[in-house]
Amino acid sequence: MIVISGGWIDSIQVRYGDTWAPRRGGLGGGLKASLVLSPGESIVWVSIRYGLYVDGMTVRTSTGRQQILGTEFVPSSAVATPCISFSQPRLLYITGGVWVTNSPGRKSPG
Repeated sequence: MIVISGGWIDSIQVRYGDTWAPRRGGLGGGLKASLVLSPGESIVWVSIRYGLYVDGMTVRTSTGRQQILGTEFVPSSAVATPCISFSQPRLLYITGGVWVTNSPGRKSPG
């Protein structure tokens, strides 16, 4: 998974095996963070940091690894509990929405 951010998370791109899914989100952001899971490893916990937008997230894997993606210093956060799959929690998908803004470089939903 690659997360591209600036002041907030601009886009996310996920790889399934050797195949990359299309990049989803906006075209902005200058910081790139990545998380590569080992075979059998899954995401079991996610903390989302937000203000007006989703600014960052911290993910924890089934092996205990923790990775910060996006901005770290935002006071508001929420924990997303992954779904139970094969008798253990694991992240099955990421979903979200897009607000149309007048900011340069922002892509309208389509």
